[in-house]
Amino acid sequence: MEGNKDLIESYKLTTVRDRIGIYGQRLILRLVEFATAEGATQNLDFKNGKDLRQVEISEDLFYKRITMPLEYITGDSDNRSKPRASIKALMQEIIEAEDEDGDWFAFPFLSFAQVKQGDITVEVRKELWQVFMDFRKGFRCFELQVALRLKSTYSLRLYKLMSEQNDINYLDFQLDELKKMLGVGDKYPRPYDFFKYVLDPAKEELDRVAPWSFTYSPLTSRRQAGGRAAIVGVRFFPSYQPEHRDPDLEKNRLRQRFPGALAPGLNQAQTNILLHKFDFTQKGLLNNRELFKAAVKHLDFTAFLLDLAPRVSEKRPKNIPGYVINAIKMELSAQGVDI
Repeated sequence: MEGNKDLIESYKLTTVRDRIGIYGQRLILRLVEFATAEGATQNLDFKNGKDLRQVEISEDLFYKRITMPLEYITGDSDNRSKPRASIKALMQEIIEAEDEDGDWFAFPFLSFAQVKQGDITVEVRKELWQVFMDFRKGFRCFELQVALRLKSTYSLRLYKLMSEQNDINYLDFQLDELKKMLGVGDKYPRPYDFFKYVLDPAKEELDRVAPWSFTYSPLTSRRQAGGRAAIVGVRFFPSYQPEHRDPDLEKNRLRQRFPGALAPGLNQAQTNILLHKFDFTQKGLLNNRELFKAAVKHLDFTAFLLDLAPRVSEKRPKNIPGYVINAIKMELSAQGVDI
């Protein structure tokens, strides 16, 4: 049986509008899995193109070609007709992003697909790997096997949105925005129908099998004179269900599982200083990934952090991570490095 893992997904993918169905969502999960494993050199042997799970990845100057067992996205079935609609939808899905210089680029999510007996092959631009590893807008972390087992695309999307939201009390979404995100922008004109046929079934499935679920309440506009208040949004309250959490993953948190993905360029000593002396969270490391890359490249970063520690202890700023980030930016600017 394939092992479970915590998967890190860029928030850019978590919030993309859902028009691709459950098989398209599962295909994205698998591609993110491969990109993360390749970047962290975990479990996959990309030099000879295969591993114990029979994934083959080859590349040329512009594209990566990935072949995997069809059951990786269809479950225990190799029905070749199942993923066709999702594949065609992904071919029409345009990915937009910016590189580190702020230059905009766009391309179709898939440029080629082939489904044979028992296998699926897709071809993607190499830039898609760059989008997968772009955490500047934030990220979500969730159990891969839970995500793959979910039957509803609504459940999967909401599971990813709610996962690991320990540090917030609620998430607010405008109703129209949320409906578009879940792929039902032109359906359920009555909000209570949207709640009944989308949110409630998704909550029921997550309550039953997922480590993260939610409760919710409608957000209403101000009541007009003589009229009724309109429902304009939804407030979600993420809820953790430890009984559904993989106990092995709980013992091996993100710090051990994905050091390369979370803090690329940082060695273990630098990571420990940022986490334990300067109160950074894993999310804080990831959200400032590009800044740390620049600091490692242009500064003696370990010495800089050690020199900064006494100043932080003396000043005791309310927001220690923010103070450290500003200090790094000022030092890089003094060295003539643009951030």
